[in-house]
Amino acid sequence: MSSLIGIQQKVDDNVQHMLAEEAQLYGRIGKLSQFINTPRFAQLSEVEQSLMASQLLTMQAYSAILSTRLQLATATGVTIPGKQ
Repeated sequence: MSSLIGIQQKVDDNVQHMLAEEAQLYGRIGKLSQFINTPRFAQLSEVEQSLMASQLLTMQAYSAILSTRLQLATATGVTIPGKQ
């Protein structure tokens, strides 16, 4: 029975890590999205603008993957604080 508790704790720790990562990623996505809509962004070279736009799309894709992983963890019976 103690091995099951250990496994559950490991899963819970992993989920907590994903939640922290998700929160950090949302913050970065928000900041980059805001920056892209500023005059300062428009002053950057086309290459830099393109790279930043690609970075935003990549972070958004990563966010979707992370969200799916969290949903799967929930579906397997892991309790995620603040998630339903």
